[in-house]
Amino acid sequence: MGTPTGAIASAGSSILMSWAPPMATQDEIVDILVESYTNNQMRTLGGLFYSGQMKMLDDYSGSSGREVIETWVFFGDPSTMIRSDIPQNLDVTHLTEEFVGVNSLIVNSNTEDAVVTLKSNDSIIAKSVIQNGQALLQFSSIDTPDTLEVALSAYNKVPYFGQFIVKSVPVPYGNAEDLLIGPNPVDENGMLHLMFELETDQEVRYFNLQ
Repeated sequence: MGTPTGAIASAGSSILMSWAPPMATQDEIVDILVESYTNNQMRTLGGLFYSGQMKMLDDYSGSSGREVIETWVFFGDPSTMIRSDIPQNLDVTHLTEEFVGVNSLIVNSNTEDAVVTLKSNDSIIAKSVIQNGQALLQFSSIDTPDTLEVALSAYNKVPYFGQFIVKSVPVPYGNAEDLLIGPNPVDENGMLHLMFELETDQEVRYFNLQ
């Protein structure tokens, strides 16, 4: 998995910290991390730290608890998802291209509750969660060619990044400005002569590719 290069977050006290209350915070973080609670599962750094802090404040509701809450400071992005195991790749399938006018995309994965997002430039235009093997992304009709970004993330998984290309509808042959008729009319010897006149019948077919 590479060589660790440093911490991604830390919690530091701005004063000399007491002993017991912070340990209550740490104990609660561990209990949540090992999924001791069915209805209280946190997968982000901020969720773990501040859930531990709230439990500490319940246990130490006096001045010692308030002091820890006010002085133990979290540094980092609280929305960062943690990992408790070696991350595995996500198995993901979806359409990779569609014509303009598209307004939905189905993403399939065997990882339940994986979060799926669809992004255009710097804006998220759709978001969903994998349920029963798939997620339906619905968005405003894309009326111009574009390349959208599909992303999936889940606990202890390597994030997936893919593309969804919205392309122009091919111009039907019936709308073509130029018409090529061939082969050129020739005489019985296969020769084409100057001022040679030959009457031919032509059939023009219209192909609708939409």
